[in-house]
Amino acid sequence: MKTRVRLFVTALSLFIVMTNLHAQGTAFTYQGRLNDGANGLLGTVTSSARFKKNIQSMGDASDVLLALKPVTFVYKPELDPEGTPQFGLIAEDVEKVDPALVLHDDKNQIYTVRYEAVNAMLLNEFLKEHHQVAEQNMEIQNLKQSVAELKQTV
Repeated sequence: MKTRVRLFVTALSLFIVMTNLHAQGTAFTYQGRLNDGANGLLGTVTSSARFKKNIQSMGDASDVLLALKPVTFVYKPELDPEGTPQFGLIAEDVEKVDPALVLHDDKNQIYTVRYEAVNAMLLNEFLKEHHQVAEQNMEIQNLKQSVAELKQTV
C-alpha cells in the first residue's frame, strides 16, 4: 500500500495529510497543522498541560477581541492567482490592539496573526456571555415568579 502525502498551504499555516501510513501494522491517517512558531521552527502547537506552566484562567484578557476589526479580502495574485475571497484580520491592526497576537518574521516585520490564540480568546468570550445569559435567565424566572405572586395579592 502506498503512502499518500498531501500538503495544503495557506498564508496562515501548512496542513499535512498523510494517508495509509503503517504503525505497528495498522493503517491510519495523520492530519496535523504545522505552524511557524515564535522560535522560527516549523512544528505543531502543543495543547497538553505537560508542555505548559503558569496555567491560569484567561479572565478578562480576551476583552481585547472587541477592538478587532474582521475584514474580507483577496490575496495578491502572487499568493493566490485565483483570487479566492478570504475572511480574517489585518496583522498590523491586530498589533495595535494586542502585540502578543501577532508574529514577526526574521526581519522583525509583522507577518501573521496568531489565530490559534484568537480562537481560544473567542471561546473565552463566548463562555463569559453564556454564563451571563444563564444568570439573566435565572433572574427573569425569579422576576416572573415575583410578578405572579404580586398579581395574586392584588
